[in-house]
Amino acid sequence: MQRPFIICHMITSLDGRLLPGRWPASEEEVMTAYESAAERLDSDGWIVGRRTMEDFIASAEPCISTGPVPRPDLIAGSSGNKVAICFDRSGRLRPETGDLDGDHLVIVL
Repeated sequence: MQRPFIICHMITSLDGRLLPGRWPASEEEVMTAYESAAERLDSDGWIVGRRTMEDFIASAEPCISTGPVPRPDLIAGSSGNKVAICFDRSGRLRPETGDLDGDHLVIVL
């Protein structure tokens, strides 16, 4: 199996403002520029944190158990699609499938 080619690219204003509402362009213009850059990079996947992924997947407080709960691993088929990787250290995301807009979803807990 060949390793995927993944590029982490971020977009921010020159003065470091992270909130798109404070940028001199509309959020739609910013997202168009971001998606255009992502297409030109032609990576095999993308990586985000939990807070960003919450825009795409429902989340809730983590379930705290008093003892071990048997849970089988969920390994979804990839079928050659791009990989959408999310780091969710607190276990808050609640995906319903292993697919995110056609990309193979991988959540690292």
